[in-house]
Amino acid sequence: MVDLKQTFEFYDYFGFLAVGAIFALFLLIISFFLINFLFVNKKDEPTIFEKFGSKHNLRLGPHRLESIRRMEEKRAIVEQEEKEAAEERLRKQQGLSTEPQKPIIPKVEVESASTA
Repeated sequence: MVDLKQTFEFYDYFGFLAVGAIFALFLLIISFFLINFLFVNKKDEPTIFEKFGSKHNLRLGPHRLESIRRMEEKRAIVEQEEKEAAEERLRKQQGLSTEPQKPIIPKVEVESASTA
């Protein structure tokens, strides 16, 4: 008589991890090579791969390292200016402005004012 009962070893239970790792590696390779090099133009924003590569002095996309660094510096400057402008608006709203405030004079039309 043939025994049809399956017996599993301990390492057999890790098959789903191997399949998941292979799938993740496949997605990473496809997204890196196919999408990053074929579908990203030089006029587009730098990708995550390029930003990571510029920190480690590696070119991982269509943009040059110098252009990525320049874009990052410009973005940092714009963010700093926006932050300062937001803080200044907040100070004005709270009445803590460093500039002297002008008195608010309401404008009244003479025709609409009452004469009584």
